[in-house]
Amino acid sequence: IGNDFKGTFYDLKRRSNGTRLGTTTPDKLISDVRKFVSSGWKTSKLSSYYRSINNLYATHFTTGVIPSVHAPMVFKEDTGGWLWLVHYEGQLVHMEGITFRFWGSGDDIMLVRVNGKTVLNASRNDGAPNNYADRITPHWQTPVKSTFQKYVLGSVSSVVGDWITLEPGVPLDMEVLMGETVGDFFTAALLVEVQGEEYDRIGHRLAPALPLFTTTDLTRDVVEAVRANLVPGEAGITNKVVVFRDFNPKVAAVGNVTETEETTLPDEPPKEAEAIDDKMRNWTSGAGKIVKAEFVTVIGDKAVLKDARGKQWKIPLAQLSDEDRLFIELARPPTFNIDFFKKSATRSIDAGPFASDLRWVPRIYDYIFGVRLKQMSAGKYNQELKVEYFAIGEEINGDNYILLDRQESAFTLTKENGYTHEFSGGKVMLEVRDWTFFADLYKGEKYGGYLVLVTDQRGEIIDVGSSHKWLPGIADKLRNFPLGKHFDKTGIRTYPPSYNYWY
Repeated sequence: IGNDFKGTFYDLKRRSNGTRLGTTTPDKLISDVRKFVSSGWKTSKLSSYYRSINNLYATHFTTGVIPSVHAPMVFKEDTGGWLWLVHYEGQLVHMEGITFRFWGSGDDIMLVRVNGKTVLNASRNDGAPNNYADRITPHWQTPVKSTFQKYVLGSVSSVVGDWITLEPGVPLDMEVLMGETVGDFFTAALLVEVQGEEYDRIGHRLAPALPLFTTTDLTRDVVEAVRANLVPGEAGITNKVVVFRDFNPKVAAVGNVTETEETTLPDEPPKEAEAIDDKMRNWTSGAGKIVKAEFVTVIGDKAVLKDARGKQWKIPLAQLSDEDRLFIELARPPTFNIDFFKKSATRSIDAGPFASDLRWVPRIYDYIFGVRLKQMSAGKYNQELKVEYFAIGEEINGDNYILLDRQESAFTLTKENGYTHEFSGGKVMLEVRDWTFFADLYKGEKYGGYLVLVTDQRGEIIDVGSSHKWLPGIADKLRNFPLGKHFDKTGIRTYPPSYNYWY
């Protein structure tokens, strides 16, 4: 109880069978939302519209400012970012009991209902024709009018909800409705104020440092996503977090992450091929004779060995044991021409007929990365090899990097494959938000480089290709690094850049 809210996506541009409606408008969506709320949140009021078969489960409801097309994308729906609703249902519970209220914002729709009662309507309400909150719930008004339009939360002002009291361990039904009308950008935020709690003031408007509403311990991924899409100082995010659940976990999965905490990975250098040609070892002939010597090289069909006195011996390879011949083969790995390649295409995003400015629509680039290897050295190499690649992105509005993709492939060099190997990964999406026409808002990611490692069956690196000299030094960190996350040149995970102030 109290951990996950089940989300259902409705596309108000389409009929229930998925076909496109001939005429529909933002005003019609607001009218439908009002009917839905007035009916007691009966989903039958939305039954004439398309309902996605894909459900999502949420533990918080703060997105910050994002392109509105993200909602259908996360529900795996190929439709535009306008005229949609998402309805979440779950239970609100607190183990010890608590009295609190929500602070929220929505651009365009954000409503919360607890135990059959609307406790917050933080929908857009900045005057006709965008007075959505007044039109949806004319009977509900924020109990704290002094804060109306005083504190910005995302792209609109925050709204304060009604006080709610939860008895210890007693769950109440809770629903959240979010939605978008015209289809440019979208904002949702839901914070918590506990009765009697004192909060620091943050940001240039001195807003209370309220934490996110959450039903589970905040992970680093959640904190990063929220921070990246809010202006610093709009929310406390992790300050005095209250987790709404009916149990006390023996071991918290992550705990309440502080905003200054950094996640680091073990600082170990990448493995390098061992200098095996200067080590003494026992060599065994086919007749069982054992000689202790160093491996020097191979000349023709003979191995050159050097004993402890410095004397060199030439021994036919055929007279050595299988283990010795494998040792020699691994000691003489092939070298490669390493070609890292990328293919990219711009994805067309349908902005719809109501977007106020097409420049709000993000630019989406789909990349596919891959590697081509061709043996350049002479001689056969019969052992299996592994190639790994790491595709690196760069922050457009920052100084750090992103791990875009990581793939590996095993192969053996043969005459049949022309002593070559090629493989590629799946589609990787990069997004750019160029909102400089409105304010100093330009963020996203771009392709920034690569690292390719070829290793033998011992795990030793035998060849490297890299766009940056420092990348091989953090190879082991990148092997364990989460995809899509940001890091600096030392391989330490960093927070993605936030928005700059625009108000």
